[in-house]
Amino acid sequence: MKKFAIRNLKRLYRIIISISYLKKLRFIFQQFNNNSDAAVVYAGGLKEFLTNQIQFDLILVSAIQSLGVSVKLIRKAKIDAFKGRFVFYNPDEILCPAGEINYPEYLGNFAKNLENNGKIVCYSSREIVFWENKTFMYEEFARLNIPHPKTWIIKPISQFIPPEIQFPFLIKEEHSNGSLGVHKIADKEAFSNLVTSNSFRENNNAIIIQELINMRKDFRLIFVGAEIVLHYWRENPSEEWKPTSTMYGSKVDFTFFPEKWRALLCSINEKLNLSAAAYDVAWNDDNLENCPLILEVSPYFSPNPPINLPLNVTYGKYKKKLLLKNSWDSLLLKQTFEIKKKQVNYILNKKA
Repeated sequence: MKKFAIRNLKRLYRIIISISYLKKLRFIFQQFNNNSDAAVVYAGGLKEFLTNQIQFDLILVSAIQSLGVSVKLIRKAKIDAFKGRFVFYNPDEILCPAGEINYPEYLGNFAKNLENNGKIVCYSSREIVFWENKTFMYEEFARLNIPHPKTWIIKPISQFIPPEIQFPFLIKEEHSNGSLGVHKIADKEAFSNLVTSNSFRENNNAIIIQELINMRKDFRLIFVGAEIVLHYWRENPSEEWKPTSTMYGSKVDFTFFPEKWRALLCSINEKLNLSAAAYDVAWNDDNLENCPLILEVSPYFSPNPPINLPLNVTYGKYKKKLLLKNSWDSLLLKQTFEIKKKQVNYILNKKA
């Protein structure tokens, strides 16, 4: 009960903070302005207020406002009536029909329809299919010769295991984020149990098998256009492999940048040509002399804002605390606002 209360108090606190970023009188006036230059699409309904979506929609509106562009919130069902040029949205399953499995493809079609009607959309129909669509992502990595762990995509789902892969290995679910949907497979029985389960078959059209890299840390690198806007390491303190997400107690370092690989990492970002991108990068054996491997990339992401913490407080514990001063919640929204402002400015300048 205590955790539930804290989680929802933090959510309410973030909504209040996100509202504070708005230029309120201008925001209210622009909701009645049918000649606004830009729209932010939202799902509408109570569910949006019970998730984190509304706070990020308000931050996106604020970022557009800060650049002097008129903007209004428009429910997805009414977007066809919008006359302006630019359409922005934060990807989320709640923008899709209930039960839609391939929600990146659904939102890609949504963006494509707007593009066919002359709109400039962020996220574009090409960008959005990178979001939580690992089959497409790894196929693009292979096509563009982007270094990544050896990966096999098996379609349709079967119990075939590539003879050259060794246990243990990873299975990544097609539509997942962070450490969710990543399974460490120790043997044939574990493989069979996973891929024959009803939940796996309902949520996947393919099996993504990936070699297990010997690593205890990875490097999160965030671009807007060609600009690096944030970077940090996440280090697993355990001797056993596990995801480096901060929820598992990983240490976070915001200072060191592997300069030897800056040019290569920037060239990879240039190949993918996304308006914003968060990369997870690793080195086999954690040896920075080895070629970096791109574990994943996403055009839509939640950043970890920098902060100096006491040695006895992990970043994961800090994120869960209910604080008013130097809270993770306020720093998250500040960091998100700055990144969104840069991304919107990039879209406006690139497409103007």
